[in-house]
Amino acid sequence: MNEKNYTKALDLLYDLKSEYNSPELEEKIKITSKLKEDTNHLSNGILLFEEANYNEAISKLNQVSNTNIDLYNEAQAIIDNCISNIINQNIETIQMLIHNKDFVEAHRYINEITELDSENETAKEFVEIINIELAKMKVDGYLSN
Repeated sequence: MNEKNYTKALDLLYDLKSEYNSPELEEKIKITSKLKEDTNHLSNGILLFEEANYNEAISKLNQVSNTNIDLYNEAQAIIDNCISNIINQNIETIQMLIHNKDFVEAHRYINEITELDSENETAKEFVEIINIELAKMKVDGYLSN
């Protein structure tokens, strides 16, 4: 059901509430309101994902509750795609930074990757490469101890 349908359903439930107030009706209003909110968060998260605004998309998608497991699972799948895309972008940036010998900035991007995926093998490999390059620079006198 889309957000407009939830709005219509809520309007009908509120109309019923004015005539028949009951705990069951209150619960239906509460659930329908949450589903409307979750649908809105999911829709906004998808738009942010499509705009490649992955961090904002994750933030919005994390607000989708598990009231409806299908909405929740869809949000989680998109979050996984966001994380994968962030990691891939950071890997490309790290490669460029290592090529330009900007190891401090490369480390910052590695930290972003490990915050998202602490077991990321590519990030671990980059740390090794950077440590070797920094050691070489120290030996060659480009860095002080």
